[in-house]
Amino acid sequence: MGSNTIRFTGLASGLDTESLVKAMLYTDQNKINKQTKKQQLYTWKQEAWKEMNSKINSFNEKYVDKLRMQSTFIKTKVTSSNDKALSVSENSNIGNGIHKVEIKQLATSAYMMTKQNATTVQPIDVDTKLADLGIMNKKESALPTDPISLQIKKGEDYKTITIDPNATLGDLQDQLRDEGIELSISSTNGISLKSNEDIALKVVENQVLNEAGVEVEGIEIEGSNLFSKLGMKSGSKLTLEKDTAVIGSQIRETEVNGNTVLGNLLGSDGNPIIPSDFTLNVNGKNISLTQNDTINSMISKIKGADSNLSVSFDSGMGQFFVTSTATGAESQTQISGGTEEANKFLDALGLVHTGDAALTQGKNALYSYNGMGNTTIDGKNYFESSSNTVKINGLEMTLKEVTSEPITVQGSTNTDEMVEFMKEFVSEYNKLMEDINTKLKTKTSKDYEPLTDEEKEATTEANVEKIEKYVKDGLFYRDSDLMELRDSLRDTMSGVVASNEKYKTLYSVGITTGNWRENGKLYFDEETFVKALQENQEDVLNLFSGSGDSTQAVKEYMEKNSVSESEAQTAYNALSYKEKQQYLTSSQGIFTRINSNFSALSKSTDFRSYGSYYNDKLLVSDLKDVADRIYTLNQRYTSKETALYKKFTAMEKTISQLNSQQSSLASMMGTY
Repeated sequence: MGSNTIRFTGLASGLDTESLVKAMLYTDQNKINKQTKKQQLYTWKQEAWKEMNSKINSFNEKYVDKLRMQSTFIKTKVTSSNDKALSVSENSNIGNGIHKVEIKQLATSAYMMTKQNATTVQPIDVDTKLADLGIMNKKESALPTDPISLQIKKGEDYKTITIDPNATLGDLQDQLRDEGIELSISSTNGISLKSNEDIALKVVENQVLNEAGVEVEGIEIEGSNLFSKLGMKSGSKLTLEKDTAVIGSQIRETEVNGNTVLGNLLGSDGNPIIPSDFTLNVNGKNISLTQNDTINSMISKIKGADSNLSVSFDSGMGQFFVTSTATGAESQTQISGGTEEANKFLDALGLVHTGDAALTQGKNALYSYNGMGNTTIDGKNYFESSSNTVKINGLEMTLKEVTSEPITVQGSTNTDEMVEFMKEFVSEYNKLMEDINTKLKTKTSKDYEPLTDEEKEATTEANVEKIEKYVKDGLFYRDSDLMELRDSLRDTMSGVVASNEKYKTLYSVGITTGNWRENGKLYFDEETFVKALQENQEDVLNLFSGSGDSTQAVKEYMEKNSVSESEAQTAYNALSYKEKQQYLTSSQGIFTRINSNFSALSKSTDFRSYGSYYNDKLLVSDLKDVADRIYTLNQRYTSKETALYKKFTAMEKTISQLNSQQSSLASMMGTY
């Protein structure tokens, strides 16, 4: 071990004290090295077993668990003689056989055939109210009817005029004309302002002016949306240069689209189609509309009343499209007004049915299955479905077209998927067994063991890796836990299922082993396996995944205990679950047995945790014990080392004193 303390020794005696101390502690250091190497072996064994444990659990989960489930083998291939009219799902479970399906009617959605929209957008003219354009006093406490103050500055002169939001554009035009400002109105180009001199306009509310008419600084000015609603600019200020028009953007769409406000829509008579708020009924639910709603917000309200409705407005065609996303007789698209005013509104928008009123109702699918059904039409029986995707007797299918002749649906055993899975299982089983057998047979030479840090420093890195590999490769040599697991797996794979009639072993269905030199390697005969599945699927299922035959178990009990059949039945019924398993084993499927064996080998004990195939608790305990021993040996080493250095230090001191006395005597003798 050695100490980290810096010592200056041998100065008087000339001895290599450190080497002497190290040699004297050689036996103690060997004890420490032996335990350190044992600790490293335990650590490597722990890591190796964790990896092996993970491989075994993964194999159990991916293959053993699945091969003990009957659902793994029950795979059916379902085909339709007319995929264009009827498609079948691969999830169908109908077994082998032929089925007949006839489609009389498909499930349809309710939809509306609407007419063209006959409305126009109300133009902007002198009679348009400012409030209709959204112009208002923006002061927080203001009412919609509160006036707007417009300050007009010409040079150094100020004048304020009051604008009524309920006034018309014509009224505003007259007010501004009196102040030398011309307001022009165009339904296509919007609104423009022009002055014969430079003028500054400013919307003010509660403005405080001094005697000279100048705004008092520090007073908050609250404006209006006057200029923005006229389409000119945001903010409360606008400057007009002499003889230069300020033209506003288009402030109202001229064509009907999704953003058009309902209150701006005019009917064929030139009057608004929604003069006041009213209610519509959508598939039995009422919605309220106001003059401020847009076509888009109206559509949202209709959809909100029935989430199954798909509603859109094509502004290019000027037409609504209404369809139910649900199918079947329960789906509908009934939109009505209930009042003369509401009905006129719907008629103007074109949101009414044209043609057959029955289009408001969807239809159920009608189909027969092997001539059966619960509804009789024209002397034939049909099943009804609100959807075109139906499931009956394990058959999942989608109806696509009406047919004049029955469609043939055929179910057959799908062996392709099972064959591929068995090939994969055999391959992975062989890999696992080869790995286990290699580990059990590989023996580490006595010449190799874990290296100490000093030994690693004394050799090359490549040599260290080589030595560690040799040691690790032999960690499982004749390991009893791994041998037990391997033997259990191999023995069970060669077992017999006594309750089966024909296929009693894996060998009989094409899963065989090679000669003894191959250590249980499996081979898979696809042709034999497929033949077994087709001839007697029940036997194959029981061979792999049978849970056990109680009749066979009672028979075994009777033979083993030499009792009558009635006595055996009574005694067997009284056994615990665990005791019954002893008699059920011979009739259980091979992979049911393997799974049980894996569970037994990895159950929780005093020495191992649940799910571990090795004594992990014992290994952890061994690691702790060796760590404790290393600590104790190191403490002992340090104590001995300290004591030896004290002795050598005392010796050096004595020698130094003797040398000093000798020098003094020699000096004294030299004076005579």
